[in-house]
Amino acid sequence: RGGEKGRGGVRPRRRALHPAGFDPAAYGIRPEITFRDPFSDRPMTAFAFGCGVTDEVREKIRELLSRDDGTPNLSGDLMRIEEPKYTLTDTLVFAKVTAGFREALALLLGHIQAEDSLFGVNKPCMILKMKDGAYRLFLYNDSEVKYHRAFVTAKRKIRDVKIVSKFPVLPPRFVDAATGSLHHVYDGREEAGKSFEIKIQPGGVTVVDVYLS
Repeated sequence: RGGEKGRGGVRPRRRALHPAGFDPAAYGIRPEITFRDPFSDRPMTAFAFGCGVTDEVREKIRELLSRDDGTPNLSGDLMRIEEPKYTLTDTLVFAKVTAGFREALALLLGHIQAEDSLFGVNKPCMILKMKDGAYRLFLYNDSEVKYHRAFVTAKRKIRDVKIVSKFPVLPPRFVDAATGSLHHVYDGREEAGKSFEIKIQPGGVTVVDVYLS
């Protein structure tokens, strides 16, 4: 993914929620899209940048924000609003956030994930873009007791994959479909394509740098 340079590499694009009165421009941020909840007395503001928002998505967001679901705003002295007695089971007091605003957020996030992700991964994953152009993938095993394999697909052809973590020792297998097999058959003649499979230890993380053509 694209992003901004930070410590140890490049951070992925950022998305944020902020309270009323927040001005992204005051922090040097030039969002590609910004919107807030129009029916809340204390509206939240959402913004995103580096995400390629289409006119169709913008129009759908405008339509969602035009709906008031009728949820009441907080009233009275906010410093004296009674809090629930049992916070583990009762609903906490919060400012109004309309269903349309929440749906607009979900629509934007879904659009970003569908249109802009360079990789598809069948395991929990975090991706950073490094200064040398590589994409560093942190591949997490969601099992505490079994070895698993992560299957990674890329939109472009993979030029090389380098293992950064101490595990695994064996290189990734370039395969067209996930096998899930724990047997690593490798003869040193496999050619990189657009997908590969790599082992992850129980409850662990495998870190790889992926270089795309």
